[in-house]
Amino acid sequence: MAETYHPERILSILYEMALTIGSEEQLDPLATRTLQRLLYHTGFPCGLLLLAPYAEGITPAPPSLIAPSLFKVIGDHHLAQHCGQQLPGLGGLVEGDLALIDDPTLIDHLPVQPGRYVAALRLPLAGVGTILLLTPTAPQAPPVQATLPLPEMFRPLLPNLARAIQLCQRSERYTRDLIFERDESRSALRQIQERAQVTLDSIGDGVITSDPQGQVEYLNPVAEKLTGWSSHEAVGRWVEEVFRVVEEGSGKEAESMIAATLAGQVNPRSQKVLSLLHRSKGETPIEYSSAPIRDREGAILGVVLVFHDVSTTRKLTQMLSWQANHDPLTGLLSRRAFERRLEEAIASARRGEARHFLLYLDLDQFKVVNDTCGHVAGDELLRQLGDLLRSVIRERDALARLGGDEFGMVLEDAPLSYAMTIAQKLRQAIQAFRFSWRERPFRIGASIGIAAIDGHDLELGAVMSAADLACYAAKEGGRNRIHLYTPGDAELTQRRGEMNRMAEIAFALEHNQFHLYAQPIVPVVRPGPPGRHLEILVRMSDQGGRLLPPASFIPAAERYHLMPAIDQWVIREVFGVLGGMFKGGWQPQKGDLLSINLSGTSLNDDDLLPFIQGELVAQAIPPELICFEITETAAVAHLGKASKLIEALHKIGCRFSLDDFGSGLSSFAYLKALPVDFLKIDGGFVRDMLIDPIDRAMVESINRIGHVMGKRTIAEAVEQPELLTALEEIGVDCAQGFAIARPRPLHEVLALV
Repeated sequence: MAETYHPERILSILYEMALTIGSEEQLDPLATRTLQRLLYHTGFPCGLLLLAPYAEGITPAPPSLIAPSLFKVIGDHHLAQHCGQQLPGLGGLVEGDLALIDDPTLIDHLPVQPGRYVAALRLPLAGVGTILLLTPTAPQAPPVQATLPLPEMFRPLLPNLARAIQLCQRSERYTRDLIFERDESRSALRQIQERAQVTLDSIGDGVITSDPQGQVEYLNPVAEKLTGWSSHEAVGRWVEEVFRVVEEGSGKEAESMIAATLAGQVNPRSQKVLSLLHRSKGETPIEYSSAPIRDREGAILGVVLVFHDVSTTRKLTQMLSWQANHDPLTGLLSRRAFERRLEEAIASARRGEARHFLLYLDLDQFKVVNDTCGHVAGDELLRQLGDLLRSVIRERDALARLGGDEFGMVLEDAPLSYAMTIAQKLRQAIQAFRFSWRERPFRIGASIGIAAIDGHDLELGAVMSAADLACYAAKEGGRNRIHLYTPGDAELTQRRGEMNRMAEIAFALEHNQFHLYAQPIVPVVRPGPPGRHLEILVRMSDQGGRLLPPASFIPAAERYHLMPAIDQWVIREVFGVLGGMFKGGWQPQKGDLLSINLSGTSLNDDDLLPFIQGELVAQAIPPELICFEITETAAVAHLGKASKLIEALHKIGCRFSLDDFGSGLSSFAYLKALPVDFLKIDGGFVRDMLIDPIDRAMVESINRIGHVMGKRTIAEAVEQPELLTALEEIGVDCAQGFAIARPRPLHEVLALV
């Protein structure tokens, strides 16, 4: 290894190495010859190639992250036994630039006997791996004036060698993929051939093939069974002799498609439903298709007939058709079938042929049966009611279960008097009906909406909506009633207005058109406890920019389940404002409190609690600064969930107010189950307590009970200054109303803080 490398010698070595690299197309011989030539020219006794994990189009991770694998070893039989294995922990031995390494401790990380090699020449191959040349003795450098450093002489080769290895890897992978695909294709073809034969022998369809002249070449077992001909007997006979078909009913011999198919005149998808004559007994209704068999050039080699017995299929089709058009529970028409009948009635009305009526029936108290006795009882009730309704209307009238406990009827070619009479009979029959489940009797009722089907501008959706609105009006009017839809009906106009308002609410949520207001809650006796108490209120802008009060959109939002989204918007906005104030250096006073209203539908939302907790954390809001208000009605309706929510938020420091207290029939009975901090006395009692002794007595009772239970009381709707004096006499803690302050935009109120 003390040989002097003169420039001419170096060029010769590089030229030879370049020829070696360029002459191989496979990785193994490329690695072998390259290592052999490197060892020959350097005098090192051992060389090895370490490869990084290969992935097409992906730059491998550094060896420090993914252990390289030992691909090829020349000159060390023991080390060669580890080829194909990953060698972790090589670290500084394989990482870095081209270099002569004389640190035996690095080399000892290789699976060799410690001390066997004391120096290594590292030749890095960018993106591919590393070549290491190992020696048991330290190399002696030749005179500087006559040579290049040993490592540097190979630098020009390394990019080409790395590229050659990558090309070999890619080529070998591509070759392996091609071989794999070829083998897979051959295997798949064999499987297809075997499967085709097995399929023809085992499918439920009969199959007959012929030669170009129309003589039978093959029958599968089903074809043998349906025709009565064995394959042995049929081969060589004309197809028409074996496959004889006649028209159903008449028995007239059907026109053969065989000759036309052989002539290429029949669409291969053409099908006929006929009767196939058995060779010796009877006939079978079949459906069959005929198609030519062609070679690659398109020449017809024969014909294939595929046919099957349709007797069972026809029965199943009839059954499926009935199921598709009928409700499986009651046997009445399904919604889809009912809508088709309704479309027909609308088309008839457009043509001026007749006037029809649509009845929409919604059961009252059905939920009681379902909740009390379970869905099995509810299903039985619906079945019995289906029979009852069917007995009242004419056979030609369409009757359907539209879903849940809702039914629809189309009374065809009928005057209004008939529609009203039928509706009344239906209502009376249901009212008189007694449902018994396990000796428990139940009474139910029905609200019925009626809409006329006449005129020229009718659409299915409009007629259904009109009947639905009328049914809703009947239900709102006291249940167990009948309501006839008429254009301009005030109740229905209100309902339609709510439906339109629903779209405006959705638009406002999407475009951030809600606004926060605040109204103070103050101590009745001044000075009171420290701190400011504000109730957060919400307003909405319509698309024209007008500011709408809560009464114009909250009912629609509650009816169409949009309140949870509004509540979450309010919480997110309020917490965002507070978070911004904290970042600006604001510090709340002791006793400061913001009250945020929660709707009944939000109480029933399992996502509400984690949402509140997440927003508190995200904005770093002290929980003791927040009070949530829930109405007594909502709390009682969702008592279990309300109690759990209050308990969970109490634990982290939030407080609760029970709003509109006293408006329910069982206010005091439920109060123990609701661990609230404040009772807000219903404004209906406060407003007239100066002139109505009963209202004053209610305020006194609520205040006394609240104090006994350790809760602070707040009087709502304080609209006259004189009320404050009366509230002070009673001992109410706080008051809220126009006599104190009107609601103002939240940013204006907070600007005064």
